[in-house]
Amino acid sequence: MLSFRTGGRALCRPTWKLQSQHSALQPPGKLLRPAARFIHVDRLEHEADSGAEASEVDTDKYRAGLFIDKVFPLKMAAFDFRPYIWSRNTEAMKKKVGDLLPKELPHHFAVCEIEPHKRDGGSIVYFTFSAPGSQDKVKQIAEGLVSAVNTELATRDKRSWYDLEPARSLPVRGVPFSEDIVRMLPSKKIKVEFVGPDLTVEQLYREFREFGLILDIETQPTSNKDTPRWAIVHYSQLRGATRARNCAHGDVVGSTRLLLSYVRETHTNVVIQWFKDHTKFTIPLAAAALIAAIYAIFDPIREFFVENKITHRFNLSQIPILGNMRKAAMRSLLRRDSSSSSEEMSAWTGLFDQKDRLVSILNEPPESFVVVTGPHGSGKTKLVELATQEKKYRI
Repeated sequence: MLSFRTGGRALCRPTWKLQSQHSALQPPGKLLRPAARFIHVDRLEHEADSGAEASEVDTDKYRAGLFIDKVFPLKMAAFDFRPYIWSRNTEAMKKKVGDLLPKELPHHFAVCEIEPHKRDGGSIVYFTFSAPGSQDKVKQIAEGLVSAVNTELATRDKRSWYDLEPARSLPVRGVPFSEDIVRMLPSKKIKVEFVGPDLTVEQLYREFREFGLILDIETQPTSNKDTPRWAIVHYSQLRGATRARNCAHGDVVGSTRLLLSYVRETHTNVVIQWFKDHTKFTIPLAAAALIAAIYAIFDPIREFFVENKITHRFNLSQIPILGNMRKAAMRSLLRRDSSSSSEEMSAWTGLFDQKDRLVSILNEPPESFVVVTGPHGSGKTKLVELATQEKKYRI
């Protein structure tokens, strides 16, 4: 009993002993995972042993499936070459999966089909077994066979170069959709379409938690009237999404059938997004970058043409044969006599002195430019030609 004193009077209350939450619900430090649903089982045929004990040992033959994960590398992108290395030989892929399975299991366990899913990094194995009893008992036996396969895989502990964790097996609860659509690459987001009433977030968590850690579950807004209704389950790892896609597609929860597909993820570049969000800085920077690019492209072109103009690099008249032919043609067309330059210059008094003066100015270090002026027909052009005829580069 616990006693409390208030205002001079003692109040007596009974003492309640509460059980520890960890001890009542789960071991300390462990997350309580939701119980997994049963595997999908199909009945194939009825088997009955002949003799007196036939009525006691009647069994049926059933077919179920399991998904073995981490057998092949995941296809991360459209140009990922790793899956193509394994897909060259389908029989070799099936043999690799078959070698992982135990040789002997109870209930007449037999592998009937191996379906490699190289894009998802695993393979679905369909097996048959014999079991008597009710449907729940049959599903428990099938779950036990899958657990036995998983135990065998954990015992071997075979690791590959593309995944550091060993392979594991999971029961196939639905009807897998086998396809090879190129653009349906694995992603961490799974879109769950509901053929029937919508599932709550709690139901979705119980359905998909066993495949991997879930980051978020997004349900379709009530304002969105699109059909079929959907939800998006976001896993923390890509392998969790591939397990859910292969094991839960076509599963029925209550009266709702689930259809699963990958959601294509769009990765946003952080730098580009920053430029989009800060246009106050990016527009001036873009203008400066454009001006710099124009200068870097066109300034060398300008220098190239100026240099060619001065040096006459591509002038055909600089070739001796062509130059002589051009001069001869010009003389014949203009009918000019071949008198020497000194005779032509004698017509203008004092031009020889101006020529020597111009030559002396041009021989000095270039600090400015020289302008030759005079009346029309005074011989300015001829004066400049005679003053610069010994220069290598001129215009």
